[in-house]
Amino acid sequence: MMKFFAIAAVLLPIEAALAQEPSDRSVIAPFRFPPPAEHIDPSERGKAELYRDKLRDSLNRREQLDRRGKLDTQDRRELLDLRHETRRMERALER
Repeated sequence: MMKFFAIAAVLLPIEAALAQEPSDRSVIAPFRFPPPAEHIDPSERGKAELYRDKLRDSLNRREQLDRRGKLDTQDRRELLDLRHETRRMERALER
């Protein structure tokens, strides 16, 4: 019975993702904001700036933990990914 729940727990998010309409989000990292076109309309710019600000806050917290030596290997990898995503959004908003 426990195996059933474990399998269901894995398959439910996949089923929910497949049920959604196709979008322009990244398949590898669907949480990422899609890269903007040459012109960003004001509503999308606001969302992108909010996302960038959240990334910066999270990055600052992670870097503080890293300086204190409280991050393990997986956390450092996530910190690296967070740095890349923050830079990507900053470059996108400079356009």
